Amino acid sequence: TRFSNPSIMQSRPIISVVMPAYNAGPFIATAIEAVQAQTIDGWELVIVDDCSTDSTLAIARSYAASDTRIRVFGRTAPSGGAYVPRTEAIGYARGEIIAPLDADDSIGPDYLERMLGHKRRGDLQAVYPICYDWDGAGEPVLHHLPDFALTGRALRGRDAVKYTLDGWRIHCAGGLIDKDLMLRSIAMTDEVAGGIMSFFDEYLTRILLYNAGRVAMVDERYLYRVNTGSVTHSRDIRRLGTLGNNRRLIDFVESRYPTGSEERLLVHRQNFHGVVDAMRMLRRLELDRNESADARRQIAANRALIDRKILKGRVSPRYSLLLRMPLILSMPLLRIADVIMGCRQAA
Repeated sequence: TRFSNPSIMQSRPIISVVMPAYNAGPFIATAIEAVQAQTIDGWELVIVDDCSTDSTLAIARSYAASDTRIRVFGRTAPSGGAYVPRTEAIGYARGEIIAPLDADDSIGPDYLERMLGHKRRGDLQAVYPICYDWDGAGEPVLHHLPDFALTGRALRGRDAVKYTLDGWRIHCAGGLIDKDLMLRSIAMTDEVAGGIMSFFDEYLTRILLYNAGRVAMVDERYLYRVNTGSVTHSRDIRRLGTLGNNRRLIDFVESRYPTGSEERLLVHRQNFHGVVDAMRMLRRLELDRNESADARRQIAANRALIDRKILKGRVSPRYSLLLRMPLILSMPLLRIADVIMGCRQAA
C-alpha cells in the first residue's frame, strides 16, 4: 500500500523502523537516508539515542527537524547495549509492523517494499532477510553462511528456533515483525533481564521465533556494517555476555522442548562450544583482577550446566576431557588442544 497524503501517512504508518543509536556519528546519516530513500511510503523512523558522546543525537535531530516521519528520543542514562534503546523505540512505535535497523547498518531502497510483499504473500508474523557484511562502500559479502535450502520456506516459529542454536542457519538481523508479537516477546524477557545486557537481543530473537505462528528467511539483503568498536568485536569483558545468554537459552529450551529433542541437544552443544570459546577469550582479553574473577565465575557457571550425557559422542572428546579439569589446568592445556585439533581462533 502506498500513501500519498502526508497527514494520513503520519497518523497511520504501516511500518515503524526502529533504530537504537550510540556513538554512530560517522554512520547514522547513511542509515537515515536509506530509510528516506525507500520506494514505499507509510513508514516512520523512531530513533532512540543511548547517551552518545559524539554527534549522533545532533545528526538525528537535524534530520527529524526537516522530516516529520522521523522521531528522535534521547535516553537520560546509558544502557550499555542496543537492547534497551531498541525496545524503547518499539514502545514509541505507531506502526503495526516493526523493522529493526541499527544506526550503523543500511538497507537498499526497495527493502521495505519487497520485505512487506514477502510477509503478506506468506501470511508471516516475522520475515527476515539474509545478512551481509558491508564496509559502506565495497560489495557486501555474506555475514556467515546460512542454510540456503531454508530460503523462502515458511516455518512454524517454534520449529525455527533450532536453526538458531549452535550456529545460525537462518539469519535474524533486521526483518519485519508484527508489533504485537514483538511486545509479547519483550514482556517475556522481563523476568531474566538485568546484568550484562550484551547479546540479549539474541535471547529475544529465540523467544520471538517461538511465539510466532509462521516465519521465513527470504532472499533480501540487510547490510551489516562491521564496526570494530561494537561489543561483538571488542576486547573487553562484555564479550563474555555470550555465557549469560547461553544460560538463559538453556532454561528457555529445557522449559519448552521435550527430553531428546534436537533443540535440547543443540542448546547444550552451543553452551559447550561457548565455554571453550570463553576460555580462549579469557586468555586473550586484558582484564583486571575483579573482571578476571567475574569471568572465571561465569565460565564455571556454564561448565556446571554441561550435559555430558546428551553430548556424549556429539562433541570433541579431547575438549570434553579438557573441560573436566580445573580451570587452572585446562586454560594452559587449551592452547595445546587447539594446536592438536588445528583450531584457529581470532580474538
